[in-house]
Amino acid sequence: MVQYPRLAEAGTYFRTAPVFRTDAERHRWLARTAFVGLAREEDGHIVIRCYTVD
Repeated sequence: MVQYPRLAEAGTYFRTAPVFRTDAERHRWLARTAFVGLAREEDGHIVIRCYTVD
């Protein structure tokens, strides 16, 4: 069974869908992958957790 991250976390600051562009062959997988993320403040920093979308 596939487990998905919770869409609403306590303290969520914003949601994001980062996009990467690169010409470097070893990092090309980043440009071919769809990501979603959640951000929140943690210990005075903004922490962004990203997940891949299959």
